[in-house]
Amino acid sequence: MTLRMEFSPDNTIVICAYGNKFPNGSLYVDWLTFKINLNGKLLWSQRYDEQQNNDEIPTMLAVQNDGDIFVTGIGGPFPGGSNLGDRQWVTVKYLANGN
Repeated sequence: MTLRMEFSPDNTIVICAYGNKFPNGSLYVDWLTFKINLNGKLLWSQRYDEQQNNDEIPTMLAVQNDGDIFVTGIGGPFPGGSNLGDRQWVTVKYLANGN
């Protein structure tokens, strides 16, 4: 399992992993990115699921000095062609507030 954690300049922790939204139904996993304070309180969470019929797995997490968060990994859908099962490398940027 891929799990990344980084400290953010605002004294919080950003965590990125992958998981299954429906553990008893779907076999596919999505990116999960969330931010917690040092007491463990959830501040925000985001799910990346652009290809519902395929796995999306994050591989790298980076937090900039201004608190912006970048997550890179395998995602979808593939931008060219008709094969929706194809995936590509994707980078998603979140602002420090989760947007």
